[in-house]
Amino acid sequence: MTTDDMTDNPLGCLYELDARDRAIFGEQYCATATFEHGVWQTVARLSACSDGQPVEIDESRLPARFFRLRAQRHVSRVGRVRAAFTLTTGTGDDAGRLMMTLARAIASGMVGLDSSGQEAI
Repeated sequence: MTTDDMTDNPLGCLYELDARDRAIFGEQYCATATFEHGVWQTVARLSACSDGQPVEIDESRLPARFFRLRAQRHVSRVGRVRAAFTLTTGTGDDAGRLMMTLARAIASGMVGLDSSGQEAI
């Protein structure tokens, strides 16, 4: 959505950066530009600690807010390869908070996905 579109569109303000995301993502908040309709923008980044995986959270506005969590492929300190995976949510602040909670758990190694079919260690 262009600046002119936002001026002409009463819903244009819904594409602007706002305090809602800053409140949800805290110091990991990293969005830098006005949202474009239907385009994913990274809004939070978390580094891996211990045996976790690095995580990025993206947001798309239509103008409702949708969230996508992308856990990056990572090799743990004991050599275990954790595959990349993606999770998505519906809309709203609760969905954003859920993604941030999951991102913290994944980055710290508390949560992961295993699609190998083998029992976890």
